[in-house]
Amino acid sequence: MAARARRAAGREWVVITGQHPYDETRNEPSDETTTASPEPVSKPQIIICERSGIWATVLGRHLPRDVQVLQTRGLDECASALAAAPAALVALELTHGNLAGVLDLLGELPARFPLARVIVLGEHELRACEPLVREAGAVGFFASPRDLAGLRQTAQNHFAQLPARQADFAESVWAALPWSDATTA
Repeated sequence: MAARARRAAGREWVVITGQHPYDETRNEPSDETTTASPEPVSKPQIIICERSGIWATVLGRHLPRDVQVLQTRGLDECASALAAAPAALVALELTHGNLAGVLDLLGELPARFPLARVIVLGEHELRACEPLVREAGAVGFFASPRDLAGLRQTAQNHFAQLPARQADFAESVWAALPWSDATTA
């Protein structure tokens, strides 16, 4: 699997390409994937799985700068990215063609990636699928990039629930010094 970085709107994006450890015909994880254990998260991450790039562009402009954005083009690439970032917020684009794949991914996430949460991005015509994807495990359904307030709030709620990374000894001493704020400003 290869990852390449690109810059857009002042942010670094990582686009993941390559093979996925799932066999598309069986929908079962291969031996290459492992179940993630709840570990502290050093940097909040969101994985956006869509073909058009519209949602990624909008989210990239409106999320805090400390959120790393990973953009994938398919469900298989999304699952590979999730294996590398098991506590990420996942944004899946829902289309008529990938409904079954989205439901499969939603069904397996709680067991394999207990810290990950999924929001579903769809068009207004797919709004009737909202109860179905929520029942399958999605924490939100957004039908328009204009609903930034709801999307941002969902992301903030997810990142606030993640275990914080413990500072090492040097970082904790530096943070306790009275002039540490003056040198970082």
